[in-house]
Amino acid sequence: MAGKSYKQEVMKGKFSDFMDGAYSDLQELSSELDEWASNMEGGNLGNTDKCSRVREAADTLGNHTDAPGMVDGLDEEEVSVAVSVPRSQKNGTSRAVRLENIVSTLDSLISFADEQKDALEESELVEKEETHDLIDEIENLISQLETTKDEIEGVEIPGMYG
Repeated sequence: MAGKSYKQEVMKGKFSDFMDGAYSDLQELSSELDEWASNMEGGNLGNTDKCSRVREAADTLGNHTDAPGMVDGLDEEEVSVAVSVPRSQKNGTSRAVRLENIVSTLDSLISFADEQKDALEESELVEKEETHDLIDEIENLISQLETTKDEIEGVEIPGMYG
């Protein structure tokens, strides 16, 4: 959980924009950690515990940077996502908080997609084959988002000096 130097902010936007943003942020974070680990490995910190923890975090995040395919009909839907932002504009967002924000975004997308699936299952269109196909696509998307979330939310990102 973000500390006192952060505040919660609810953002609204398109499902597709949040999904693309989360996976783009995940790729960026993975690349930063990969570069950090490579710099330590190239120097005299290569055999330290911290280096192996940074490398493990980079590799784990790097294994989940490919966004799943978008489901037609969900892409333009408006969703709300709560994220932590710095209280002061002078401060950047830490890597750990950025990861928390990605997890929070994925969680919001999963919840929204699940609600849409439930609504389809309860609708009068449920007997149509297209509706069954759409439900299957949404279930597949939920599964992929859950896999990413489950794999990355336990990743520990070491602090710069710790």
